[in-house]
Amino acid sequence: MRLCEHDSYTSITKVLEPKYSTKEILLSKETVDGSNEHLVIRFAKESAFKEYGWCYMPKKMVQRQRVQPNGRGYVYVVPLSKREEFIGIKNCKHLQASLL
Repeated sequence: MRLCEHDSYTSITKVLEPKYSTKEILLSKETVDGSNEHLVIRFAKESAFKEYGWCYMPKKMVQRQRVQPNGRGYVYVVPLSKREEFIGIKNCKHLQASLL
């Protein structure tokens, strides 16, 4: 997915890495429900970030995944295969419009 800095998105950086045994990402229900329609995820562990990079997920897709308890809260369990590569746009239409 391609987004520029002017588009509204929520950056999630609290996820350490995908769950090793099942290749799933656990996203806090509170974080997802209070976010914008675009979620950009960066894994906190350096090895996971090098392997997967920035990931994009639409909020509606995440909210269709199953919910399970995790500690004191609930999390969405999203398969790693549902992620899309995130590409930041440097020369966006917003920048071009401001130059006119």
